[in-house]
Amino acid sequence: MCVEGGECFDARNDADLLTVIVYPYCEGTDCHMYAVVIDAVDGSKQLFGDKGSSYDSLTMVDTDSSLKPMGAGSPYLKPVAIGCNGCPNVKSLTCAGPIA
Repeated sequence: MCVEGGECFDARNDADLLTVIVYPYCEGTDCHMYAVVIDAVDGSKQLFGDKGSSYDSLTMVDTDSSLKPMGAGSPYLKPVAIGCNGCPNVKSLTCAGPIA
């Protein structure tokens, strides 16, 4: 999954199967896609970026075990491209332009 800012994240382990649900959310005219990363075993998943960052899916969870709100300053990754078989496959994709 590649995110706003150009970094691409993956689990780096084929055994770490991910479920990612992508939600659109707007605050006024500021719209983004937000990725909710789910692990079927324990709710926690570590993702690693190709620019040295890491992301722990537990940052999305509030103290009462609910998901934190989406919007400015929220802890969610904001994907611009998502796919299977790692970052090189996603990076090789091109966009033909907006879909009407």
